[in-house]
Amino acid sequence: MNGPLIAKYEDLSKAAKDRGVKLVVARPRPTELKWESVWEPGKVLASKTFEIGFATPSSSQDFHMHKTVYEVYVFLGKGLVKYLEGNRVKEVEVSEGDLVMIPPGTYHYVEIREGGAYAISICSSENCDLGRDKVVLNAPFEG
Repeated sequence: MNGPLIAKYEDLSKAAKDRGVKLVVARPRPTELKWESVWEPGKVLASKTFEIGFATPSSSQDFHMHKTVYEVYVFLGKGLVKYLEGNRVKEVEVSEGDLVMIPPGTYHYVEIREGGAYAISICSSENCDLGRDKVVLNAPFEG
């Protein structure tokens, strides 16, 4: 896959036929099932292989990629997703209800302009460590 998968709310709602959309982890680890009872909105839930956070307009990030981590953003307002395709930066505007899935190896930057976004990080391998998986792009880039 080249670049992120961006699903607009209107497309998601058609596909789900107004029954909602559910994100499922195919093989959860027994030691990581505790999050359901301890996670509270507004806090970051993190382990070595799974993380849920909430980004706001004051949140910031580097232009970066993850070697083995998928990132999923569920937007509650307006935002902008930038990603590197070849040597060029592509931009996609997103709105409330849009979902963006960024596969491992995709350099990207997510800007929250209004509202916020749930940010979900999921490891794609047994040996993944979220704290050591991020690679920051240090070279300048052009849009």
